This record gives sequence, structure tokens and C-alpha cells, in this order.
Amino acid sequence: MDYVEKVLSFLFSASYEFPEISIVEAKKLFLSILSEGDLNLKELGELELSSLKVSLIISSLSKNEFLRNKFAVVLSKFLHKKIIDLEGKELERLANKLGIEVESLWMEVSHYLEYSPNSIDYSLFYKDVFQGKVRVSEHELKRIIQEFIYKKLRSFMKSFNPSVLDAQTLNKIKEAVSFLENEIPKFSKSVEIKKVSSHPPCINKIMKRLKKHENLSHYERWVLAIYLINLGVPIPQINELYKNLPDYKEKITLYQLNHIKEKGYSMPSCSKMRTYGVCVGCDTKNPMEWVYGSKRMDKKKNK
Repeated sequence: MDYVEKVLSFLFSASYEFPEISIVEAKKLFLSILSEGDLNLKELGELELSSLKVSLIISSLSKNEFLRNKFAVVLSKFLHKKIIDLEGKELERLANKLGIEVESLWMEVSHYLEYSPNSIDYSLFYKDVFQGKVRVSEHELKRIIQEFIYKKLRSFMKSFNPSVLDAQTLNKIKEAVSFLENEIPKFSKSVEIKKVSSHPPCINKIMKRLKKHENLSHYERWVLAIYLINLGVPIPQINELYKNLPDYKEKITLYQLNHIKEKGYSMPSCSKMRTYGVCVGCDTKNPMEWVYGSKRMDKKKNK
């Protein structure tokens, strides 16, 4: 049993008995995730596995969406790193072991649609499909396994029944939940932007997902950054908004935002937005037309 199988097998097992120290270690692990946005497990002994399971239970009992999504994103990315060197039959063996049917890099379409990332790059329109199966690359298969793990974690959180824990353990974990929820940084749910009465539906949709701490695709992050920068929103304020993302890393985010500003990217057209999979339909040629129209309406109202 390899690293990923061992972790997932333990996390989703029906065993809920673990040493009390694992609750203390789980708090430390979670604090590290909140502060560094990453998971650093050098060993994988009984204590480490127990701490991961307690962390999953903490996420399940918490009502804080950021905390729940943060754990699922960080752990799925951490396990993705563990399979990055897998190739060929070994990679396919792991996928099939997890329940993702694939042979010679041909995957069942139903599994592909269920577990592929929410990105235009994974649209069936761009894939080879034959007799109910879709052709994937090894890189794509690894990414699909990561998404599979993320969705399994989120499903566990949604369905977890705390009655499987004894009263003493449950109370101690609830104390850990309260402690960690107080440690979550305060987020900026909005940014000061130039006065516009309404924003394009595509931007509103991205903003809504961002404020719910959902993990945006690369294209959604890129489009939102270009939009806000074109409106004249300062980089520090956009950065504050991006802190809502569960995989936020300040150094990377600031580099990317400044790069976009320095390049002076114009807002992509609506047809381009459709290819990115982020257009929701607003009968304009460019999202900025919506903004300019909104500004004209504002001026008429103020006359």
C-alpha cells in the first residue's frame, strides 16, 4: 500500500479510536495549515495518521467554510505531490484502486465528468472520446486523482455523524474546533472599487464564489484580477480579497497581480470568456461594456 492509499484508507475507515495526544497534534497541524497554507508531514506513523483523521473531523464539525475548504484543498494538494513521480501502470493501479476506472489512459466518461477539475482545459470538447471513454494524459490523471481526493474529503465532511465518537472525545474535538475558528484570520469580503452600480454577471459569479472561500480556477483568478485592475483597484486591496482563497499564498499572489498590472492586460472579450468557461451570458461583447453602460446609467440618475 503506497503513501496515498495508506492515508485515505485510514481517513475513511470506520475506526474512531485514537490517542488523546492526536487531538493536540491535530491542532498544531491545523495551525500550520492556516499560517503557511501547506502541510508538512515528514513521517507517516500512527500519530501522524491519527492527527490527520482528527483534523478531518475538526473540519467536519466546524461550520466555518474557509476552515473546511482549507483542509480539503491543502491535503488534496499535499497528496498530489506524493504521486507526481508515478507513471504508467503504477499510476493507473492507484487510480483504479481509488475507484477511478482507467486503462491505457482511457477513462470512463462518467468518472471523467465527475472528477475532472472545473476548468475549460478539461472540457470534453477538446478531448478524444471513443465508446464511452475519454483519453487523458498522465498529468491530467494525476490532477483528476487530486480532485477525486478533494471531493471525497468534502463528502466526508458533509455526511460525518459525530455520534460515532464517545462523549469525552467529542467534547475535546469541539474545543479544538472553537479554538481554531478563533485563529482564522479576518477576511475582507469586499474591496473598494470605483463606483459602479453593477458588475458583469460573470464577475459577480466569480466574486460570489470567492467570498464563499471556494477554490477558483486559474482562469477565474486571472479574469477577476484583470477586471479589478482595469477598474483601478489598488493591488493591496485586491490581494486582501484574494486572501479568501483556501490555497492563498501572499508571495505568489502579489507576484501574479503585479505581473498582470505591469503587462497592462485588457479585459478578455466575452467570446474569449466563453472559451475559458467563465461566461454566463450578458449580451455584451466585452464585460467592460457592461461597466461603461452602468456608469452611463449612473450619470443619468445623478442629473
